[in-house]
Amino acid sequence: MHIKPKGGGVVASPSLSLHPLLALQQSLYSDSKYSIAYFLRLLIPNMVFLVVIVFFLAIPTLGSSDLLGRDDSVQWAGYGEEKLSTVVIAGTILCNTGEPSLIPSINPHPVSGAKVSVVCGTNRKAKKGSTAKGRTDVSGRFAIDLPTHLHAIPNLEKVCHVRVVYIPLSSPCTKACAAKHNKPIALSSVDQGIRTYTTHDIHLSRT
Repeated sequence: MHIKPKGGGVVASPSLSLHPLLALQQSLYSDSKYSIAYFLRLLIPNMVFLVVIVFFLAIPTLGSSDLLGRDDSVQWAGYGEEKLSTVVIAGTILCNTGEPSLIPSINPHPVSGAKVSVVCGTNRKAKKGSTAKGRTDVSGRFAIDLPTHLHAIPNLEKVCHVRVVYIPLSSPCTKACAAKHNKPIALSSVDQGIRTYTTHDIHLSRT
């Protein structure tokens, strides 16, 4: 649509002169929509990543109060995945060379090289992994470091005992091993995460 002026010529319709402005507005509006969509596409994955990071950082604090409440018992008993304590079973094996009726004898001899085992369980045959072995030194003493998985046994002194399984042939008490002496253990000390149980002296008689 054109308007003829008095002096002649053609003047463009006002509606046509506005088309470039409308086009610019539409272009800006379209660009803004694409910009927002692009921004959201970048933001959403980053937000998900941040949520995952925060979640994993918060996991160690979950139940922390319960763990702190069990610290004393864990340190004392050595429970848990990590080796929080050391449990040692110690004792001494002595051979009475005098009269069998004199127990303990006046001058018992230490039994060197004897084999002993710690057996945990009430059955005649201990379950696999429920034993630990050791050997006596020249003084007849032994100290067996229990594996970590046995630390969590409640009332260890009631469940585990020491068994003499071998006496060297050079010892006068070599035949005493046939009886397979089972000796109970008793808690003797707890110090800095180390629990020590003892059988005291195990006296064997010459037979």
